[in-house]
Amino acid sequence: MQQYNQRSFPGFLIAPLLNIAISANAKKQSGDDVCFKSLIPTMHYDLILVRESSGLIDGCKEIKAEVLLMGGTRSQRYLKLALDTLSTTLPKAKRVEFHGLGHTAADNDNSPEKIAKELIVFFQQNVIH
Repeated sequence: MQQYNQRSFPGFLIAPLLNIAISANAKKQSGDDVCFKSLIPTMHYDLILVRESSGLIDGCKEIKAEVLLMGGTRSQRYLKLALDTLSTTLPKAKRVEFHGLGHTAADNDNSPEKIAKELIVFFQQNVIH
């Protein structure tokens, strides 16, 4: 299947499709779920954090705590690269990759227990008694 990027898929088509997807997501949310539409106003903070994080990786070499890094095989390339870099930089990092899941792994197939299982194992192994 061909993947499309911003340059090959015109914006005048992307915007209406995204609006449809965001509206559909908002309609199917229930209970304590957070819909994508409510997160849109905060997205610019992601870019600010990326810009401000220059040189941050080098400082991670000094972290002595056990760290769990989780990602999915369907995550965006830049997220995989960040996890790869952190896993080789952090002295006590454990890396877990979930096959078929993306950045919002617990929401990808409505099975958050996959994520919860790894968190439980990690915290059981690393709790200070």
